[in-house]
Amino acid sequence: MKYQNIIKYADQKNSFAALFGSKESFVLSDFDSRKKLSEMVEYDLSPENLTCDGELFGPIYNKVTDLWAWQRVNLSKEGE
Repeated sequence: MKYQNIIKYADQKNSFAALFGSKESFVLSDFDSRKKLSEMVEYDLSPENLTCDGELFGPIYNKVTDLWAWQRVNLSKEGE
């Protein structure tokens, strides 16, 4: 499957939201839902969160952020 990791991420976010009684769910077929999900991924992959305030360095950080930038472009193109 092309986007298996983002689907797993959405499922995890949906499960976590349901745990706290939220009725919001993320579905990749809906543009607004994909946009919110991409913002959540962007937040989760922020330098502060990724590096745990400096514990993740250099090549590992660059690899993760490069991968996310590529996936974000592809997710936004699907909504056009």
